Amino acid sequence: MPPPVQPPPSPSAPGTAADEATELAYWAAARDSNDIRDVDAYLTTYPRGRFVLLARNKVERMRLAMNSEPPAARPPQPARPETPPPQPVAWRAAGVALPAGETGMSASK
Repeated sequence: MPPPVQPPPSPSAPGTAADEATELAYWAAARDSNDIRDVDAYLTTYPRGRFVLLARNKVERMRLAMNSEPPAARPPQPARPETPPPQPVAWRAAGVALPAGETGMSASK
């Protein structure tokens, strides 16, 4: 008995020239995209595709880049001038006593 006749492959059947062209176009779109979801879509559609290793590498690079991006830049804060510590008053260093209630610090106006 002769073997059964197989139906002709459909244009999108795996292994056909049409399927290879479709996968190539899908990969080209994912390869050129900056959106990780496009590469994930290729991996979902073609889990055993010809470009799976390249797609996984691209996803890994994109995830690393997302994690290593610096946070949003904040405007630089003006430097605060350092306030020098209070200096001893010369008369205090000389041992001169102040009248009661005076601190020796002048009030700023």
